[in-house]
Amino acid sequence: EEVKAVWIVLSTGWCGVCENYAPTVQQFYQDHKADGLRVLWIVGEDNNYNPPDWPYMEEYAAKKNVSFPIVRDAQFQQVYVYLDPSVPSLPHQYLLDGKTMELVFKSGGVDEEGENKMLEMLGK
Repeated sequence: EEVKAVWIVLSTGWCGVCENYAPTVQQFYQDHKADGLRVLWIVGEDNNYNPPDWPYMEEYAAKKNVSFPIVRDAQFQQVYVYLDPSVPSLPHQYLLDGKTMELVFKSGGVDEEGENKMLEMLGK
């Protein structure tokens, strides 16, 4: 299948906005995965601001009940160099071109601008 857009969401266990946004991301993914959308949800800290361990991640993923991958990145060590400090709000959202993996959009918090950009990339 052709991948047109990759939506990366960085979240934490203590971020209420992130918790509430997961169903929206799941619905958007379900509606557009056949159009070439892929989602990767990255968790950097548990609900106590600690690096997430495996038992925490298993519980976190089960509670989310989503069909896209959820992975851990302890305190965002792997993606830290790519984080944009001008985007302080969680969740951090990054949209990559599915063919080139070039960053085409980034935002902090929840807004429709990123979703509109995804729809444009998916030809909708």
